[in-house]
Amino acid sequence: MDYVDYSKYSRMEIQGNEYMNDFIKGILDEKNNHFIFILLAATLIFIATYSYVGVPTRPGLDPSYQFAFNYFFANNVQIGKEVLFSFGPLGFLLWPEPIGKNLYIAYLVSGVFLFLFIFLSLYLNSISKQKTNTFSFFIIIFMTFFIASQIGIHNLLIFIPVILLILHKIKGNVFYLIFASMFVGLAFMVKASAGIIGLSILFSYWVLTYFEVKKITFFLISSITMILTFLLIWFLLYQNLSGIIDYLIATLELSRGNSSAMTINPSNNWWLFALFFFSYSILPFILKENNIFFLYSLMMVPTVVFFKYAFARADSWHIVYFLIFLGQFLYLVLIISTDIKKKHVILSTIIFILFVLFTPGNPNLGAAKRFFIPIANNLSNKPFVTFEVSHNNLVKESNVLLKKINLEKEVLEIIQQNTIDIYPWEASYVAANMLNWKSRPVFQSYITYTPYLDMKNADFYSSTKSSYFILWIKKHWGGEVGSIDGRYLLNDEPLTLYQILKHYKPVYETTNILLLKKSEHELLGDPAVTQESTHQWDTWIEIPNNTLMNSIHRAKVNIERTLFQKIKKLLYKEFEVYITYKFENGEEKKYRIVVDNAKNGLWINPFQNKLLDYDWSNKVIAIKFTHSRGDYFKNIINIKWESIKINASSEGL
Repeated sequence: MDYVDYSKYSRMEIQGNEYMNDFIKGILDEKNNHFIFILLAATLIFIATYSYVGVPTRPGLDPSYQFAFNYFFANNVQIGKEVLFSFGPLGFLLWPEPIGKNLYIAYLVSGVFLFLFIFLSLYLNSISKQKTNTFSFFIIIFMTFFIASQIGIHNLLIFIPVILLILHKIKGNVFYLIFASMFVGLAFMVKASAGIIGLSILFSYWVLTYFEVKKITFFLISSITMILTFLLIWFLLYQNLSGIIDYLIATLELSRGNSSAMTINPSNNWWLFALFFFSYSILPFILKENNIFFLYSLMMVPTVVFFKYAFARADSWHIVYFLIFLGQFLYLVLIISTDIKKKHVILSTIIFILFVLFTPGNPNLGAAKRFFIPIANNLSNKPFVTFEVSHNNLVKESNVLLKKINLEKEVLEIIQQNTIDIYPWEASYVAANMLNWKSRPVFQSYITYTPYLDMKNADFYSSTKSSYFILWIKKHWGGEVGSIDGRYLLNDEPLTLYQILKHYKPVYETTNILLLKKSEHELLGDPAVTQESTHQWDTWIEIPNNTLMNSIHRAKVNIERTLFQKIKKLLYKEFEVYITYKFENGEEKKYRIVVDNAKNGLWINPFQNKLLDYDWSNKVIAIKFTHSRGDYFKNIINIKWESIKINASSEGL
């Protein structure tokens, strides 16, 4: 029998492993000076993961504000001056639509940002690793492909600065700090939350570096760069610097109000959350790497912000935002680790799965599924067609979706080219019917969370700048007089509603819409307080007997928070507060209220089941206020009863 020399196969296997390791090091190891391999790998992953961004214009609650920011950018409507929202002048980049040049700009910006993220991630990985092996190579390549297939503009504007700041710490090149600061300035132009998160990351970096170098040089360079970037882009867009302060104030108001008015509160498994939080917190202590401790220090505030945003509503559409953030954060942990061992992957996977399991039931299962939706959409939407074909396909899809909300010919003949606003929130009617939109500042009623925002809309409708018509959409989420989350539409923004009823009269009505036109005279008198009283929670409050049949009666309800409630609202959220109406016939109706706006006047009589139908046949005789368990308000509720005279000409069409 011939002797087989197995040693040569061993030598071949060893040589093969060496070749593989050399190739891997060429891609991921800067110390071998193979920068070109990093560029090549980044390019290949970019080609594999980049797809045309863009969504069709379509009806709906969220699609309406998405259309609005595409419309505002294309028509040079100035954010902060004419519109107040938590999205900036470049907000359309989050969901670009085939309007004007929006898609062209978004395709270019998203492509550049995605490539930068991929390249910088691989570059940071190459200079972080002390050694590179086959296991870590494939983990990084797979995870980079996975994250690049999922990450959107909002998170790119957050994670690119993080990578640049870590590179600045490692390499000491000031240009990394400058570019990171420029991205934060740009983030404020897209969405305020992205800018605020970016600013918190910069602030953490300033503090950490100050303790190392004992100088404010980095703070000065970074802050000046960020501010100048923001101001320069704003000026290039609008040729002025007006509206910036109002934009920032509105952002704070919307953030403050969102933690109360927009929360929903399903049951959570807090024991499982404690386990997730514990495992998430001890990860750097188990891995014991300085870079990971540094990353955790930078991302402490953003983690809290993402969690607070996700669990303000705690539905699957919002939970998935934290799930996506968590996956991208754990990816950075692997990127900056000096070596990727099995324990890195196992611990990261455990942390991720624990959060997936945190909220049991349908909301969480939906979030887990939606985690993969961006990846599935990306892989099925590759740019095999030309840009023009992609653009035209979105236009065709938009036309089909908008056809269902085309207005009747008679309505369009009345409106003609006069200015018009849409109420309460379905702005997509503008796109479907080519209307001349003159928007109020906060153009969706359900997010007018605070008296400040309510007053801004009220001032608009009482001014000469107001639109000539209002198209009031009757069929929407909540019904004709309902709002989102079980709210009564006439209570959402009381000051705004008063100005609408005072200055606009109905001129046309169908089953779907009510068209209001500016009146030549005032249709309501001035509000007058008729009585004041104090009451307690969960007790029936009788409506005063001095209610006149030709007047609107409202209750200006002042609900005060305890100190503990204010802290709870700031760090987490506030639960639901309700008003229950009792009618003469014994019927009761319960609605959620916006606590901060209740002081502007909750609607009492004549209770409307149909828009502008002042029906006194079934009066409200008592009301009651209740709040959810776990909220801590002061016991006394102060009420000012308000009467507003109705002029005869304001009733009906």
